[in-house]
Amino acid sequence: LDRSIRSMAKAAILLLNFLACAAVSSASVGGHVDYNGFRYLLANVDIDSASTDYGDDCPSLPCTPYSIPSTCNASYPTTDISDVALSLGWGASYIAAPDGNLYGTYASSPIFNPLLDLSVSGSVALIEAGWQARIILRCTILCPAGTGLRGNTCVSCGIGNWSTGGSGACQPCTNGPGTVNYTSVGSGNNCTWTCNAADYVTDGYNPSLLIGDLAPPYSIRAVDPNRVVSTVYTPRITDATYNYKFMVLSSDKQTVYLGSYTVNKLNITNKTFTTIAGLTSYPYRGASDGLGTMASFNAITGAALWQNESYLLLVDSPNCNVRLLNLSANSTFPVTTLAGSTTQSCGMLNGVGTAARFRYPQDIVVDSSQTTAYVADSGNYVVRAINLTSSAVTTLVGNGGVTSVDGVGTAASIDPRYLALSPGGATLFVKTPDAVRAINLATLLVETLNRAPLAYSPYQLVASALDPQTLYFGGNYRVASFFLPSGEAFDIAGGRTPASVDGVGREARFMLPSLLVLLNETAAPASMCPACNRCPAGQFGTCNATASECLPCPAGFFSPRGASACVPCSAGFYSAGGPCLPCPPGSSSGNGSTACANCSAGTFRPPFSPVCLNCSAGTYSADVGAAQCRPCANLTGNGSWAGPGTNSTNCAFGCRPGFSLVAATGTCSPCGPGTFAAPGSAVCSPCTNLPDNANHTGVGANATSCPFACQPGFISNGTACLPCPAGSRMRAGVCVNCTAGSYGLASASVCLACSQGNYSLPGASACTVCSNAGPYNIFVGRGTPPRGPVVCQAGS
Repeated sequence: LDRSIRSMAKAAILLLNFLACAAVSSASVGGHVDYNGFRYLLANVDIDSASTDYGDDCPSLPCTPYSIPSTCNASYPTTDISDVALSLGWGASYIAAPDGNLYGTYASSPIFNPLLDLSVSGSVALIEAGWQARIILRCTILCPAGTGLRGNTCVSCGIGNWSTGGSGACQPCTNGPGTVNYTSVGSGNNCTWTCNAADYVTDGYNPSLLIGDLAPPYSIRAVDPNRVVSTVYTPRITDATYNYKFMVLSSDKQTVYLGSYTVNKLNITNKTFTTIAGLTSYPYRGASDGLGTMASFNAITGAALWQNESYLLLVDSPNCNVRLLNLSANSTFPVTTLAGSTTQSCGMLNGVGTAARFRYPQDIVVDSSQTTAYVADSGNYVVRAINLTSSAVTTLVGNGGVTSVDGVGTAASIDPRYLALSPGGATLFVKTPDAVRAINLATLLVETLNRAPLAYSPYQLVASALDPQTLYFGGNYRVASFFLPSGEAFDIAGGRTPASVDGVGREARFMLPSLLVLLNETAAPASMCPACNRCPAGQFGTCNATASECLPCPAGFFSPRGASACVPCSAGFYSAGGPCLPCPPGSSSGNGSTACANCSAGTFRPPFSPVCLNCSAGTYSADVGAAQCRPCANLTGNGSWAGPGTNSTNCAFGCRPGFSLVAATGTCSPCGPGTFAAPGSAVCSPCTNLPDNANHTGVGANATSCPFACQPGFISNGTACLPCPAGSRMRAGVCVNCTAGSYGLASASVCLACSQGNYSLPGASACTVCSNAGPYNIFVGRGTPPRGPVVCQAGS
């Protein structure tokens, strides 16, 4: 009976399990259930009793032990997952953990140990712990490559993202050069890509570089053509120095010369490190020539191999000189001073050998002919050249100015730090604090190539060995290439945070990637997506998805650097197929001209004018192409110039106002009063501006400008002569009131005195009889009110 009850219970549980699983999760596939981001597997066999019937899964003892699948990645549950078990219809189930113990759904402590007890024979172990319930494994859901887990489902990472599968998350693709259009999902960081519409595909070059990472742990790192970064050498406590300031690679690609106040030889294959020159004990630094480690340096900041690598040229910056280390004398390694002071005397002086002076030089390169060394004389803001045959030092470019002005030779200003020669040696690239400058070694033209991408890189510059348009540089925790036509930087390896971590591309990290040497370089077709070329001045760019070209501007047109179209030359300039040039003095041009035309006779073109100008009145130009006009010599007395001429005697002139030209004699004759003559007039004409009661007094410039004077008793208001009013008289050209005791009539020129017995006030036009006349007085003279002067008679 007991067995029958247990069998019925088993059947009921199985039925409930099936119904619950079917109802709860549609992700139950192939014997597993995906739930809440995990995959749950049934681990144990179906055992329900210790009797002879052990269930379908274990027909006889011992039962086969359950092994956790290798793809399960089973994990110990850290939260109560009883709700998971109940929701799956598996009742009081248990969880199998990776350590082999069985844990309850509350994940407290093992309730059955070990899991291998499932395989023992006998009845006791198989009856224990309610084995009618299933045992559950909680596993990580493993997704295929190119997918990631979202909920309980593996979904595609999406175009431009990748994953290696398993439990890894999707990550953005970074294997394309710069900002590109990714076109696939990657199974690693290997998405396919195309260039953006504004970019074009061009051949690139995958370098193999050796990098001096100049911050702790001061490792020498390498990046291979697949952008894999590895650590080549980490300084040991026994090394003479670790804070390197220069690094040079031998042609065997194994030997590296590096150091600062010592010169050291490192074999990057067998990791041997040997000091061959410079003091290895106190005082460590100095300026003495000598043999090997008896010589002393202050701080070597640049170096170059010379004479089939028989010598090493060393820029000893604080000592302001260039030293010479003889590598062929393997046992002694003698050090001498090639150029510059032997006594730490800095300055700016061209000369031969030690008579020359430098001021804190920074870097040095040797041309392919091995006859000239170029030195970045940073403290003097110039680039110097050393003739390696005579040791003569000359100034190549720069004028000592700290600005960045392009120009030819010493007309340019430059702040040189690091140098690199282009393949073939035609161009010397100069790294300044914020840009790359290019020196054409044939013409000494200095041109600024670009500033922005290199603004964060104060460190060494390396030229591609295969492509004259590519440079490599380090800085800002990364190593990058600089594509000259477009002025863009493309990251090779490293990220935006400092660390010393090997890896691939941007997964790697650098501390301070300051020193670079080129180990090798391979072509990588279609590996870059630069923006359309920044064409040089005088050319314009055309660009499509597969090419970018720079084409010359047509005659009469020009363009600045980086232009996408040409513009016509301005008036006063011309172009026959190159830059717009100013017209020579005495010639002129219109907009877009291919040639200049000479100015005609009577005209000229000064330097400040884009066009020919007429000569001013009284000057002449006799020949075409005149740059200035000369004074005429045919002006007569009382004449004035009226226009230019084509020779010294045919300039137009006219008589001054008030003079008429006598054609027979070519002289100017004065006009009489009341007449006028316009400039250049041959006759004098009467003026028309004379008012009544006036007379002309002179010659006029025109018919209404002849001067006149009013007749006595009249005054001018500017256009007419008006009489003086009664009670006034004319005096000095103005009307004034008559004084008291007198009177004036209209238009009078004088005032009249009043008769005896009469009086007047000032300005009176008549006299008035006095009122004080009587028998006892007589009037004497003119009276003044109210009483006149009187003389009394006798007896009165």
